[in-house]
Amino acid sequence: MSGVNSSTFLTPFWWVSVPFGVVGLALLIWVVKLLGSQRADFRHAIGTEMQILLKQLAGEQINFDAIFPIWSSKTDHSKEEILGKVDYAQLKMFYDRIEERERYLELTHGYNYPVLEKLNRECVREFSKLFDNVGWFRELNVQAESILLKAKK
Repeated sequence: MSGVNSSTFLTPFWWVSVPFGVVGLALLIWVVKLLGSQRADFRHAIGTEMQILLKQLAGEQINFDAIFPIWSSKTDHSKEEILGKVDYAQLKMFYDRIEERERYLELTHGYNYPVLEKLNRECVREFSKLFDNVGWFRELNVQAESILLKAKK
């Protein structure tokens, strides 16, 4: 390659790499927007689902089937990815308490009211922690404060 100008040799590669760089940048922007939208949609759905669960806990009737299809629809890894590690861990604690309550009801085929009342209080306490500590959750569930007060009684 002696006597050959290296800039002349690399010029064709520059013209090829620019379109790929632009496409790559556009793809990156699209992915970031998609994740932001997915995060907002999932947060909203989870907030609604948890408010329904809280209403069941605050109700005067014993609800045997706490259903949470939104939380169950994603893997733990994807929930953590969407919500972030800290928020995921706090939300998971609430859902773990709900699952513990459901297992108790399934295994006993009925309930001992003091035990069920304790399990319900643990669920409400976890919801309350979320309401106090997770800003986006509190913003989505403004009306949940009155339900939370009723559930704490």
